[in-house]
Amino acid sequence: MTPQPDAALMNSIRTAVFADLASVPAFAAAVEKSERTIGRLISQGLPIVRVGATPYVVVSKAAQFIMATAPDRNVRPRGRPVKRAA
Repeated sequence: MTPQPDAALMNSIRTAVFADLASVPAFAAAVEKSERTIGRLISQGLPIVRVGATPYVVVSKAAQFIMATAPDRNVRPRGRPVKRAA
């Protein structure tokens, strides 16, 4: 009979492996976006790791990706200027 691994050891290994990973629902809640938005970001190249069929977001690289793909907020809007009432 094979000896069973120690539960504390297994938990420490699991914690070390998943320390930088977050499930899609947990990541979406943390950044206050919908899971659908996170899915769109994944299709655009958001760094993920699949464990089995479950995708996990690589948190350390996700911030860099989001900042790199965020639109520049200092750009003037195009189109006609809005006339304001005096």
